[in-house]
Amino acid sequence: DHNDAQCIVPLINMLSRQKLVVTTIDYDKAEALFKNDDELLAYAKALVDHGDVDYYARGKAIIERLASKGGLPALTLQNHLQYQELPKEKRCTTVPRFEELARLGSPPAMRELALMKDNGTCMPQETAAGNALLEKAAPLDPMAKGMLAVRLFEGKSMERDRDRAFELLAEAADAGDEYALFQIGYAYWVGNYVGMDREEARPYLERAAAMGHLTAAEIL
Repeated sequence: DHNDAQCIVPLINMLSRQKLVVTTIDYDKAEALFKNDDELLAYAKALVDHGDVDYYARGKAIIERLASKGGLPALTLQNHLQYQELPKEKRCTTVPRFEELARLGSPPAMRELALMKDNGTCMPQETAAGNALLEKAAPLDPMAKGMLAVRLFEGKSMERDRDRAFELLAEAADAGDEYALFQIGYAYWVGNYVGMDREEARPYLERAAAMGHLTAAEIL
């Protein structure tokens, strides 16, 4: 139901994964459903991530409007769009802005820089430094918790600690992170690291599926 604030973002995410478009969305009515800027920004991000030209333009306009208020999440997403829109040879010009936003305390900016350090994009490859950024972002950001958990599971430039990794995933899942919900649910579903318990798995997978996670929906 794209007239329900709880449904529209998962709907757009699911459409994105299936490469489909709904042309009947009343954007003005949809935007009026959201109670705060955080909800509106999540909606805008879903629109730009979808990739459809009209969705992207509408989402970008919302992000620009929210960024004009000075909120760190919106400013970070604005810089991320600039990075994506620039030719590859010019994308590194956005790094100082990410670094500034990270210093100001933006967890999404810390995540962006962690990935750049991990991949050696626009800077020397320093996975350990990327891990440090995720450690700093994780207390404030469920997605950073999920990213850090994966590195702890793998022992990626850090000591492997699967107990802490699972704790972080559980915390991120409790906060509503789609990736973490799926990972916890899947772990219980197949008995990966934890004992197989499909009744325990089901609520996690159901929440992930409701957010648009196609693999979770297929498992169920």
